[in-house]
Amino acid sequence: MLASLLADTYLPSSNELVAENRSSGIPAMLAVARSRGLPRPSFRSSIASFMVTMARSELLSPDTSH
Repeated sequence: MLASLLADTYLPSSNELVAENRSSGIPAMLAVARSRGLPRPSFRSSIASFMVTMARSELLSPDTSH
């Protein structure tokens, strides 16, 4: 129910929705990580939370990464 509500709610002064409810977010994250050669994000969920941990290597310059 909350996901449906957020999927119909726009951010203030924006045409962007607060959330999408089509289950496309995780596949999109995995595809981007794969295409950039990054490690797969890790996912943890509980009854009260959902956490995604992604590598920060994209913040480094190519010289620093090597």
